[in-house]
Amino acid sequence: MPEETTTMDIEAVEAAIEAQDKENFLEAVEEVHHADLASVYEDISDTEREFFTQHIEPNKFSQILAELPDTLIESSLERFQSTEQKAILTSLLDDDRADILQDVSSEARNRYLALLRPEDMETTRSLMRYEEDTAGGRMTTHAARVKLGMTVKQALDVLREDKDSTETLARIYVVDEEGRLKGKIRLRELAFSSWDTLIDDLVEEVELSILATTDQEEAAQMFSRYDMTLLPVIDEYDRLLGVITHDDILEILEEESTCLLYTSDAADEHRDV
Repeated sequence: MPEETTTMDIEAVEAAIEAQDKENFLEAVEEVHHADLASVYEDISDTEREFFTQHIEPNKFSQILAELPDTLIESSLERFQSTEQKAILTSLLDDDRADILQDVSSEARNRYLALLRPEDMETTRSLMRYEEDTAGGRMTTHAARVKLGMTVKQALDVLREDKDSTETLARIYVVDEEGRLKGKIRLRELAFSSWDTLIDDLVEEVELSILATTDQEEAAQMFSRYDMTLLPVIDEYDRLLGVITHDDILEILEEESTCLLYTSDAADEHRDV
């Protein structure tokens, strides 16, 4: 997929939808970023959305779904068969899945949760404990973590096993047997240490973390103020729950900016009355 979507790329998608041209549609969507596809989907008619969802790959639509407004989530998912719904929901990041399931009816939420693998269901339910506008509601649970008492070899084995599901290895967090956050370690420290070295001898202090129940705006402020790469999210017992990433912060800032814009517009309208 190209790095930048052009107006012509988007117009090609729109033309294919209008012409109900499956072949050109499938070719055109590969050239367009999922955020732009979400905008296209939002602006087309109900009949055109039916064409869109009939021919889009479920894994592709999972990226689009995460960008749609709350009001379109459930109706869009209901256009797919249950096997396709499962593929869409499974492909989503844990935090996106939790946010999406908070935006559907309770009946639909239970059906969608039942489609998930037990481990995904457990993670999603855990994330849904937190409001969307909190640090816990924004975090991803896919944090790189190893335990105190491990050797470097054991830690590398764990990280290698989890590499496909881990959000990033820019920071590796160290926890104790109860999952409490005890420090961090750099990948290069593991790479250049002997295999029998204990993690305990390499661990560094984590300067900052945030409670899962803290408002997302405070998380964004901390991230910006201290120029952070990742912000670890903990519960009231200091257990590591996940991390907030740079992408999460961009979404928070965009939402906060939109909220301020709406508030400002409403105030202007009130003054004009």
